[in-house]
Amino acid sequence: MHQQILRHFAATGTAPDAQTLQPAAAGAGRSAAVVLAELADEDFLTLDEAGNIRAAYPFSATPTRHRVRLDSGVEV
Repeated sequence: MHQQILRHFAATGTAPDAQTLQPAAAGAGRSAAVVLAELADEDFLTLDEAGNIRAAYPFSATPTRHRVRLDSGVEV
């Protein structure tokens, strides 16, 4: 699921929500919320108070002064 999160950021410039990630988590017999919490505990990403992805290194779901423009034209 971590790779799916990074690919979503790279393709869209935004963080995927739990509903988008649920099929991948369900394929492993788990919920997206549980997997996201584990990824946060292991410092692969950070979550906000509502459990939404705030950052998945090197991407940030909230504006920062740092910008990266990918070859695809997506700016994150």
